[in-house]
Amino acid sequence: MAHCDVSASAFYPTTVFYITPHNSFHRHVRVYQVHRSVGDAACSTVDDLLRSSVKSSKSIDGKEVPALTLLQGGIFWGNGQVYNGAFVGEEESKHNVVGAWKPCRIVHGTNIFTFGPPDDSEEAKRIKSAKGGILSQYRHPITLRRTTIITSRSEFFVKDSVKYVWRFDDKMNDMRMTLYAQSGGTEEIVAKAYRPWHIENTGGCVALDENKIDALTVVLTTVGMWRKLRLRTHR
Repeated sequence: MAHCDVSASAFYPTTVFYITPHNSFHRHVRVYQVHRSVGDAACSTVDDLLRSSVKSSKSIDGKEVPALTLLQGGIFWGNGQVYNGAFVGEEESKHNVVGAWKPCRIVHGTNIFTFGPPDDSEEAKRIKSAKGGILSQYRHPITLRRTTIITSRSEFFVKDSVKYVWRFDDKMNDMRMTLYAQSGGTEEIVAKAYRPWHIENTGGCVALDENKIDALTVVLTTVGMWRKLRLRTHR
């Protein structure tokens, strides 16, 4: 666990992921799990942890095996696939598919993430056989959408009957954002993301509490939020 003094926000991240800088022209987006000790000695807040994790992770791309690879669907963002580990080719990696992404094309659009293998894959056939032909019990699509239609930068999704909301920490800044879980009229911080790049690329680190939400959902919705940010700022 990352030992940071974050008692004021009651958020204690258990792990950090580094997402490589990317835009719509990048075919591959690689996601690395940062060693939990990175930045621990120097950090006093979660923001310190994220900044130090970004700084120490810039050199790992291409040198280590990623935890996940997002294969984008072309310049105009056709549907993408999500793979466990590195993507080495469609045939070689077809058994490592863990989800799909239908990205938004416009600012007011939605990002739709589907968890589980493609319908025509061998893994899907195995699941169907094990579950008596009911693949839908395994697949869990979620939709990331605006909290209001016109003005809000915040976006929400519902997973396992819990509503989660991504909000930017500063109205004038898009570098930091926080994911809240809403329940019974209260909110709880479950993840925080930080991106240091100010040009056309988006990428950075996201810290999360895996006791509160799964890493795959956090990583994918983080990338979805950055996709919407690029559309909004014409990047």
